[in-house]
Amino acid sequence: MKSRNEVLYLLEETQEKRDAAGFLIEEEEAQSCQREVFCSVDSVKRNEFFEAMRSGIRLALVFHIAVDDYQGETRLLYENTKYKIEKTYRLNEYDLELSVSEL
Repeated sequence: MKSRNEVLYLLEETQEKRDAAGFLIEEEEAQSCQREVFCSVDSVKRNEFFEAMRSGIRLALVFHIAVDDYQGETRLLYENTKYKIEKTYRLNEYDLELSVSEL
């Protein structure tokens, strides 16, 4: 397994937020909870990329993180780009693979 020398932020799913007057707050304005996680980054394997494209999903990257770091989040932030977690795959007792598409 590669060393985890990169950092990503797992983003907690935010609920609809409203201001004091009852108006919806845009997601960028709403405070989101994020957790820093160490990871390694890989490109998507050719076969996995084309299988996802058949379903209309354009996978961008694959991240490897510790199983204990993941708590069911559906989005992450890496190098100022937000990604949607499309698939998780447990590699072994300690490592988890996250396949993501760009938002």
